Amino acid sequence: MAIVLNGSTGISTPNIDNGGTVTASDITLDNTNPNITSSDADGYLAISGDSTVNTGANIRLFSAAHASNAGDFSVRNDTTTTLKYDSSATKWNFQANDVTTTGTVTATSFAGDGSTLTGVYGQGQTLQDMSASRVSGTSYRNTTGKTIFVGIEKRGGGGDLQYSTDNTTWVSVAGWPSASGSYEEYYAGLPIPHNTYYRISSGGYEKWTELR
Repeated sequence: MAIVLNGSTGISTPNIDNGGTVTASDITLDNTNPNITSSDADGYLAISGDSTVNTGANIRLFSAAHASNAGDFSVRNDTTTTLKYDSSATKWNFQANDVTTTGTVTATSFAGDGSTLTGVYGQGQTLQDMSASRVSGTSYRNTTGKTIFVGIEKRGGGGDLQYSTDNTTWVSVAGWPSASGSYEEYYAGLPIPHNTYYRISSGGYEKWTELR
């Protein structure tokens, strides 16, 4: 049996029971906290944005008594699952799809070795000798897209290793004495987040390295 509604139709009875198809231009549920439920106690409810439940973007809401997917739901493209929530494992499965957000991801732990992660400090970076391209008194900006680590070996001569978020206000993290000699030689290092600045305020240096 099919029910076809071509316009705005008001139905005073609380339920429509139909074993066939209900076709309507629009369906508006105007009751307080309306419900859409399935009478298939061990099946699923399918909703699609296309003309069939197996084409276009569609979702499946599995019943609490479903044999293999109890309480789960899945998002599909045609018949391919692109996102699934596993109720028994309380886990989201993005089916090897990339996840992009402009917000913040907060987690108590991450599983895996991180070998395919991007934008992670230390992953895909190498320790580089930057001595030939760095000058004391000149500020440098980290534009690599991830945190780098800057290490300076300096033999006195004054000056500080400094950090800034805006290239205007500087914070001195370590300083060297004005006297120069083997007793005044030591190393200082600092992680530099993406899009922030670093420099040696003055004086020469022995070696400048960066993990980047």
